[in-house]
Amino acid sequence: MRFSTLLGKTLRQAPAEAETASHRLLVRAGCVHALAPGLFAYLPLGQRARRHIIAAAREEFAREEAQELQLPATRLAEDNDRAAETAGREQLAERDALEVMVSAIRSYRELPALACWCATARRAEVRTRSGLLFAREYDRFVCLGAETDATSATRLLERLIAACTRLFARCGLDTLAVCARPDPNHPARAFFLPVDEGDDAILRCAACHDAAIAEVAAFRKPPAPSRGETPLPPEEVATLGVRTIDALAAFLAIPPARTLKAVFMQADGQPVFVAVRGDMTVSEAKLRHALHAAEVRPLDEDAVHALGLVAGSAGPVGLTGLPIVADDALLDAPNLVTGANRPDTHLRNVTYGRDWTASVVADIARARAGDGCPRCGAPLVGQSGILLGEVAPHNDDSEAPSIRFLDRDGSERTAVLASCTIDLTRLLAAIAASHHDDHGLAWPAAIAPLPVHLVALNLNEPTVREAAETLYRHLREAGLEPLYDDRDVSAGVKFADADLIGLPVRVTISPRSLAAGAVELRRRHDGTTEHIPLDEAVQRLHILCGAGGPPRPAP
Repeated sequence: MRFSTLLGKTLRQAPAEAETASHRLLVRAGCVHALAPGLFAYLPLGQRARRHIIAAAREEFAREEAQELQLPATRLAEDNDRAAETAGREQLAERDALEVMVSAIRSYRELPALACWCATARRAEVRTRSGLLFAREYDRFVCLGAETDATSATRLLERLIAACTRLFARCGLDTLAVCARPDPNHPARAFFLPVDEGDDAILRCAACHDAAIAEVAAFRKPPAPSRGETPLPPEEVATLGVRTIDALAAFLAIPPARTLKAVFMQADGQPVFVAVRGDMTVSEAKLRHALHAAEVRPLDEDAVHALGLVAGSAGPVGLTGLPIVADDALLDAPNLVTGANRPDTHLRNVTYGRDWTASVVADIARARAGDGCPRCGAPLVGQSGILLGEVAPHNDDSEAPSIRFLDRDGSERTAVLASCTIDLTRLLAAIAASHHDDHGLAWPAAIAPLPVHLVALNLNEPTVREAAETLYRHLREAGLEPLYDDRDVSAGVKFADADLIGLPVRVTISPRSLAAGAVELRRRHDGTTEHIPLDEAVQRLHILCGAGGPPRPAP
C-alpha cells in the first residue's frame, strides 16, 4: 500500500470535538473519518485493523468449536422508536440463530452446540465526543451455546470466558473479568479494561481484589445511626421549603442516614415507589434485577404529579395504589424521617414493619468507592475504563423458540443456554487507548493494520528509489504487506507519520544505509533499532512480525 495514494491522510491536530485519546489518535492516524456526529467511516488502515479484530474473534471462538452463521440483516423491529428498534434488531438476530439451532438439534448427542455471528448493531446512547466508544453503529460479535443441563452450561460458560480472555490478550489488552450481576455468586462476567478514558466504572476490593461493575456491586452497608433504638411514636414536623435530603438533614440537624429517601421510578412502564436510606442512592441495575424488569427509569415530574405524589415530601407511610420497593438497609433502621405525603410536612420516628411495609425488599442501593467489600470488609476502590463484553447465562425471551431435545432416557427436555456478547468496535477503541505514547499509536502485532512501515529517504536518488521499490515488491510477494511511504516530503514528516500510525516495525532505506549495504529496522513498541543487510531484510522481518514459516523466496 503506497502512502501517496492512501485514502486517509494523517492529521497534525485532532478535531476539536475529540475528547478521548482513542478518538484523537484514530482520526489523526487516518484510521477513521467522522461523517456525522457519532457516525464513522473506516478508512483503509482502520478497516484493516477492524477486519483483523473480527478475524481474531472468529478464530478464538472456533477454537471452542463455535460454528459461524450469517444471519439476515433486512429484518427490522416493528417499533419505530430508535432505542426499541436497536433492541429489536438484536433480539431478532438471536431468535434467528435459535431458530437455526432448533432445526438442527434433536438429541443430547448433538450437544453442546455453539453458534456465533458478527453483525452491525445500533447504539441507543450516542456520545459524539467519545469516538468509537459510543458510535451510532458498532460491530457486535455474539456466541450462543446450548447444553443439556445447568452443570454442563456452567462448563460452557467457562469455555466462553476462556475464548474472551484469549481474544483480549491477543489484542494486547490486560482485562479484568468482573461480576456483572447484582448477585455476587451469579456466574455472569463482564470484561473490563482499566484505562483513563471510558465512562464505565467498576469497584474493586483493595485487599481481596474482587471486582464488579459499579452499578451492580454488593457492599457492606454501614449500620444505621438509629440501629438498636426503641421505636418512638411518629410525629409530624413542618418543613417549609425543604425538598431534598441534604436540606432536610440540615434543617433537623441530623445525619442523612437518619432519613428515608423516596425515589419515583417506572419498571416496564409501571410506576413504582422506591425507598432507600437517605445516605444512599438507588442502583437502577439492582432495582431492575429485584423487579425482574427489562427496563427501569425515573418518573418525570408530570407523571409524579399525575399520581398524586408530593415531590419533596413523599413517604411510604399510608401510601396506597403503588408497589413499594425497599432497600434491605431500612429493615433495621428505626425512627427515620420521611415525607408525610403533604406539602412542607415530614414525619419523624418512622419504622419499617410498624408504620409501613414493602412489596419487595432487596439490595437496591448503589455502592461507592470507600464502602466495605462484601467479602472481607476492606474499602472498595473505584476504577474507570471500558466495558468490552459479557458472558452470562442466556436471558429468557418469551418470543424466542426453545431448543427441545431427547435425553438419554428418551424424555424430552429443554436445552440450557449461555451467551457471550462482545463490542468489537469498542475493542478497537480500547486497543488505541491502551497502545499509544506521546507520538501516536503503537499497534499490537496481531491486530496492526499492516506489519511494516517502509520509509524511503531521498527518493530523488535512483539507487534509493530502486532499492525501496524492490524491497516493497519482495515484502508483498513474501506476504508482508507494507505501508510504503513514497512521498516527496522531509525525513522528519515521514518519521512523525510513522510514529503516529504506529505499525509494529519501521524499515528505513536511505543513501547512508545503502552505502553500508543495510537497512534500519525500528520496533515501534520499544524503539529498539538494528541494521540488517538489505538482502536479509525480508527474512528478518518475517521473524520480527511473527508471520510464521519461512518467507516465500523473492524472484
